[in-house]
Amino acid sequence: MSDSTVPPRADNPSVASAEDDDPVFELDAHGLARARNSAACRLLGGAAASPLADHLMPADRAAAAAALPVGLPADVRFSAEPRRWWWMRPRRTPEEDGSRLVVAVEVTTRRDAEAAARQGAIDLVLSALDEIRDAFVIYDRDGRLTVCNRRFRDLYGYSEDEAAPGVHFRTLGEIDMMRGSVVTPEGADAEAYLARKAEYRRTLKGTFEVQLKNGRWLETRDRRTADGGFVSIQTDITKRRAAESALVAAKERAEEALAEVGSVNAQLEQFAYVASHDLREPLRMVTAYLDLLERRCADLLNADGREFIAHARGGAKRMDALILDLLAYTRVGRSGQADGPVDAGTLLAAVRANLDLAVSESGATIRLPDSPPPVTGCEPELTSLFQNLIGNALKYRHADRAPVVTVTAEADAAAGRVWFAVADNGIGIAPEYHDRIFQLFQRLHPREAYSGTGMGLALCRKIVERHGGQIGLASQAGEGSTFRFDLPLAR
Repeated sequence: MSDSTVPPRADNPSVASAEDDDPVFELDAHGLARARNSAACRLLGGAAASPLADHLMPADRAAAAAALPVGLPADVRFSAEPRRWWWMRPRRTPEEDGSRLVVAVEVTTRRDAEAAARQGAIDLVLSALDEIRDAFVIYDRDGRLTVCNRRFRDLYGYSEDEAAPGVHFRTLGEIDMMRGSVVTPEGADAEAYLARKAEYRRTLKGTFEVQLKNGRWLETRDRRTADGGFVSIQTDITKRRAAESALVAAKERAEEALAEVGSVNAQLEQFAYVASHDLREPLRMVTAYLDLLERRCADLLNADGREFIAHARGGAKRMDALILDLLAYTRVGRSGQADGPVDAGTLLAAVRANLDLAVSESGATIRLPDSPPPVTGCEPELTSLFQNLIGNALKYRHADRAPVVTVTAEADAAAGRVWFAVADNGIGIAPEYHDRIFQLFQRLHPREAYSGTGMGLALCRKIVERHGGQIGLASQAGEGSTFRFDLPLAR
């Protein structure tokens, strides 16, 4: 192809019909363009063949090189008129020599409208970002700020020039250090703080918390964008941090109070143990002198005297029983015997044997599980637990029917517990007394009707709780009772 002006081919309808206002080019397979009318000459600076890319704005060259040679349109700007946009439309079918005719249609108005629409959308987004309560900032893949909202600038005290597009996030961190607007962790210098923040930005794992000099706390959550940059959202968590601090302080106070209560309880239990042990000695002396008085002065005592001695001896026996129960209560967890695996079947059989006399006298039926799961615990304490519950079932029997006591056991392997139930058909307990009966020295019936000290169920609860369990009751007056509790499953 020569460099002289080539008039349009008359036999080519695409050229012959082209309006002089629409530039027409001939583009060969090597990317050389030749003006085919005066409008095209104006854009190329003449009709001589030259690389089309040389006449385009640098930003548009790649799009044109990719589209035009294969017959696809492209929007471009020419260096001669950089403010005007042209839609380059090549013929889909190339000429015999491989060249293509290209007609350019000006689309500046359309492009300006699209640019205005895009800018409007951007302005709308930026306006919306300024209304949110969190700080919002986007960085590119090199860590340079792309866009941020007003909240971000306000929290850190940045001017619009300081937090302008293109500034690196490390530069913003250096501004924070220089002004002292951020409180660095105790013992950390500025460089260590900036390095820690940069490491977080590199990995983007979890969150990053920072305290401002005004006392407010911010939580940063960064997420990677598709182009390799990241979005950073920073939330004011001052109230949450204050609540967490208050919760920690409350927990510490509760632990201190619990430790103090534990210490007081230990002292009270020690006192109860010592007092109970020491009280038995003078009580035995009282009982002995009552016996001696009755033997030596039998002839001198009238009926009233003998009745008074009997009442005193009965009171001493009840006092001794109460002291023994109190000693048993204080010894729970203090026997010195380590917890270990316990064969629940063997233990229940031993309890049944211990209660043989009461069973015979009451005509009771005791139903025990065939192969209960083994448990972990202190065997003497567990013996006392079951003996108290089964013994109570025999004691508080209904006058119109023989006692039937049923013990069941069910393992909860997932929880590592065994649930036991001791059910009877006795006189039952009204619901309003279900909590009260587990307290110390609580009796629901007169002593004349049923013997006892009111310590048995309190002892049962302490044994169960010492083994990490809970005990409860299902009962109605006159309808029997079912005590349910859990013990550790032996592994």
